[in-house]
Amino acid sequence: MSEIKPLSGLTKSVIIMLCIYMFVLACNLLTNIYELIEYAGYDAEAVPEEFLISQVLSGLVAIAFLVVYLITAVFFLKWVYRANKNLQILGDGRMEFSASAAVVWYFVPIACLFKPYQAMRDIWKKAHKTWNADSRLLPGWWALWIVAMIFGQIIARQNSVTIGDYRLTAITTLVSHLINIALGFTAIALISNISRAYEVNYCGAEGAETDLLEALKVTSRPSDVLENLHGANNKRD
Repeated sequence: MSEIKPLSGLTKSVIIMLCIYMFVLACNLLTNIYELIEYAGYDAEAVPEEFLISQVLSGLVAIAFLVVYLITAVFFLKWVYRANKNLQILGDGRMEFSASAAVVWYFVPIACLFKPYQAMRDIWKKAHKTWNADSRLLPGWWALWIVAMIFGQIIARQNSVTIGDYRLTAITTLVSHLINIALGFTAIALISNISRAYEVNYCGAEGAETDLLEALKVTSRPSDVLENLHGANNKRD
């Protein structure tokens, strides 16, 4: 039987990385504002002959953002994998997506627009054992994700030549950063909510599943697990 790996430590790591991610986004916002201030002193039709100070700063902050984004993505996907895997072991094993599929769908064109949401919904349902009132957090998170992806594509396709073009790109990027900051806060709320439900329903936060977890730690033979559970029940009696 596969071993259950703790989720709480990884949850904290993801939240920390998301906070760093949002801090870097805030720095990006400041450079965008500085860009707009600097562009205001130029004619919209002018073509800059060299990089402006604000553009150099934006480039440096963008590099830092890319590094933080990649690290945050790794931690987030690792959390998705582990949450799915643990819930399969602790639950009845019936989940729509495997742990690997829940991660891989983020990288599949077109399918990445809806499959990752379905996989996260799978995790949500299993962790909460129901579809409760807080479930609106999940579609809210995904809606922000889709909007952020759309803005990312718009920015990638913008070709800036004149000051007016650079100004438009700066405005679009600023809006994109605001959306991504909102997405970061929503992701923290989502992960925290799922992790809290996971702890309560499966990890004995109220003493309900402690014996089950201890039994599942025995990985040598199925009979050992049964004996462990039987012994735990006798102790209760």
